[in-house]
Amino acid sequence: MKRSLIRAALTGAVVGLSLLPSAAFAQRLTVADPKGDSHEIVQDPDTGAYSYPTVGSAPNSDFVRAVYRHTRSRIINRTTFMNLSHSGQGVIINAAIGTSTGLVRDAWVLKDPSKSGNRVAFHEPHGTPVPCSGMKRAIDWDANTVMVSVPRSCLGSPRWVTVSVSGGNYGDGTRRSYVDVIGTSTTHYHWSARIRRG
Repeated sequence: MKRSLIRAALTGAVVGLSLLPSAAFAQRLTVADPKGDSHEIVQDPDTGAYSYPTVGSAPNSDFVRAVYRHTRSRIINRTTFMNLSHSGQGVIINAAIGTSTGLVRDAWVLKDPSKSGNRVAFHEPHGTPVPCSGMKRAIDWDANTVMVSVPRSCLGSPRWVTVSVSGGNYGDGTRRSYVDVIGTSTTHYHWSARIRRG
């Protein structure tokens, strides 16, 4: 999957920041997400402007919750969908990770509509790839979950992290594209509380 397709599917959809201040610190943090709050990504053919109408529980695009863990060696995100289907829709997850040092990186899991395509990517916020050896991912179709795991060394071994997860289906040009963001019913970034190393 080309980076331009990733941008078209999701990066353009997450259009703002709503950093949530919180005094809560934990090695493990669970964030719930409202059901039925996925949004279609619609681009006006004349102006190029995007709009994001709410469409309920769209295919592979309605989150239920995310569980974040900050272990001694890894940052792990496990996102649960309302209904994850191994179908022609595909799946994209982006875990934006902010750190105690100010570094921000995007950890992607990309599952295209084929039966075998499945990979990870690690980028700067505006799309420049960054080397990161040891990233892991797993998709559990029965449990409706997608997991991405990033070595702390790829993030400068921070004291704490904060995470914003967005994702949805992979609309390949013939299908509609949808997005959801963990912890909010909008399409804005929704940063978690700080998660300290356990």
